[in-house]
Amino acid sequence: MNSGENNLKTLNTLLQGEQMGVDSFNLLISKVKDTRLRNTFQKMQKDHRDHSAQLSKRIQDLGGTPHEKLGLKGVMADTMLNFDLKMDDTDKHILDKAYKGVSKGVSMSEEIARGDLDSESMNLVKDILSKDKSHIEIMESLKSEFSSEELS
Repeated sequence: MNSGENNLKTLNTLLQGEQMGVDSFNLLISKVKDTRLRNTFQKMQKDHRDHSAQLSKRIQDLGGTPHEKLGLKGVMADTMLNFDLKMDDTDKHILDKAYKGVSKGVSMSEEIARGDLDSESMNLVKDILSKDKSHIEIMESLKSEFSSEELS
């Protein structure tokens, strides 16, 4: 496989991860009761949609075809998240699940991005990862707020 093919494969793998984020947030948004948390999740989901569009465009610019379907791994992850969330889950538990999912997604994306990427693609991926890391920080802040609210 040449570096151009590796580049497209890496970008498509990252694209599928962003799509998984969009789908996961659909489920999370449907479960939360707190309006502010729902709005925060909706903003994060919009970022994942934007990232998907940016990655798709980059793949097309490089002459490739974006693979926007989740694939078996994505479907399995989505199913596992579904099983793990219950109808009566607290917003704190849902936030904890979201935090773990986004943290794992960022770690996996960083690992994948170590592959063969041209400089323009790498800059795009760094921007996406930076935004995703800001999601983790926002959720950390919300987690501490939800924890202190439960104590009062």
